[in-house]
Amino acid sequence: MEPEIVPERPEPGERCSAFARRSRATVLGTGMSASAILVLDVPTPWPHSIEDDPSIAMVGSHPSLIRLAAVPQADETPMATLFLRARSGSAESWSLPLEDTADDDWRRLADCLDRAAGGPIDPEWWEPAGWTRLQPRRVWLICTHGSRDVCCGSKGASFAAEVRRDVGFAFHRRVSHLGGHRFAPTMIEMPSGRTWAYATTDLIRSREAGLDAAISSGAGRGWWGAAQGPEQIGEWAAMEAAIAGHDDTNPNKSSQPFDPANAAEVWDRTERVVKTDEVGDGQFVVSVESDDAEFRVEIRRTDDELIPACGQVDGPHKTTKTFAVNGVMRVR
Repeated sequence: MEPEIVPERPEPGERCSAFARRSRATVLGTGMSASAILVLDVPTPWPHSIEDDPSIAMVGSHPSLIRLAAVPQADETPMATLFLRARSGSAESWSLPLEDTADDDWRRLADCLDRAAGGPIDPEWWEPAGWTRLQPRRVWLICTHGSRDVCCGSKGASFAAEVRRDVGFAFHRRVSHLGGHRFAPTMIEMPSGRTWAYATTDLIRSREAGLDAAISSGAGRGWWGAAQGPEQIGEWAAMEAAIAGHDDTNPNKSSQPFDPANAAEVWDRTERVVKTDEVGDGQFVVSVESDDAEFRVEIRRTDDELIPACGQVDGPHKTTKTFAVNGVMRVR
């Protein structure tokens, strides 16, 4: 008789982020997915649900928009910062002093998102009155929402302080709940739109330097232009294959389409379309297509993972569907 497999259990009082890391919980495929992210300067303390804050509520919800609060910057005018996903997949950013906002600004944003229908936004659609287009700049949005989850409140806040102390050249903001507090400290990188787990200053240094090492570090959660689950997993697998020149159909064939020195940077600036087809029970094919290449990634559904609530030995807190990559093929 096969021995019964007993799932891992947290130690008494163990935080969910510590347990997730120790049990090697699934990270990839859990990232944010959106056409736009709006960051509003909102003084702390924040409510448990950021939608209950009056400043956030005035914008109104939209299926393609993620609304975040950010700790205001000292001696700076409170601002709204809008990250719009352009056709390249990277973000274009705009800012507006919050004191100048009116209902028309948020209606215009909703109209633009509706026109995009959840896909990349054409900059020609966006005609903001009073908004200022910002110069391209890498921004790290670090979750420090302690009233939502103690892991982000403790690990996220201490990590933000570490970034300020040790990586002062990296521009970062302390923001509200990003999802995935079990991966704290967690953050979103702009303009790439990539969500990261178990954030470290080494990861930030690597990305700021344009190095590819972070892509295969196991910290990647997903890209905002793909849906959670197989689609984000497929896009990431295609990126790794492009960087490595990997092709399951011919291991001896180089399929490297980019300069190895900054392949991940080039990939993130390349317009690409990600589509998913369910071809069988728990079987998926993800197509990742750009002007220069097309990848086909075969993915299968595996199991569910249960992450207990912080400090609780029993009782699932978060259920994550898990998947495995069966193969990556470069079509062209």
